[in-house]
Amino acid sequence: MNLFFDNATLPAISVKAPLTTSEVVPPFSANSAPLTYTMTSYPTADGPASGTLSAALGKKIELTDFVILHPGLLEADRVGTHSTGSNGAEDFVGTFTLVVGKKR
Repeated sequence: MNLFFDNATLPAISVKAPLTTSEVVPPFSANSAPLTYTMTSYPTADGPASGTLSAALGKKIELTDFVILHPGLLEADRVGTHSTGSNGAEDFVGTFTLVVGKKR
């Protein structure tokens, strides 16, 4: 998952985690991949991952929790990759928590 702030084309926070396939939630970590998706590159990765779980943007923004569910767990079809309607494919569903505090 990449999080973009302030109209940036590169992610300020990049995270990776195995898919959750049961009630056991696997750990997540910062993504330091040499290439990831930018706001304009999908479906081709063309920019560096941020390699961090936090960003300093006036205030510190920190990703403290992240879970991505295997599509078969919920069998949800809510959106397409390029539309707001269903597309006949099961969707990835996840949650994340951001904590915003004073800039350190």
